[in-house]
Amino acid sequence: MKVYHGIWDIERALSELKYYKMNDQYCMVTQQFIDTKLVFIDSYEVTP
Repeated sequence: MKVYHGIWDIERALSELKYYKMNDQYCMVTQQFIDTKLVFIDSYEVTP
């Protein structure tokens, strides 16, 4: 079991993120979701 910053293991962290207040971030909890729903569309370079 890997502990992040000495507080929670990854299972606990993902469990907490699933129910965190809505914000502008996404929490993808399972690899199956990533494999079936996340699709690469395009990329571009951002320069100052």
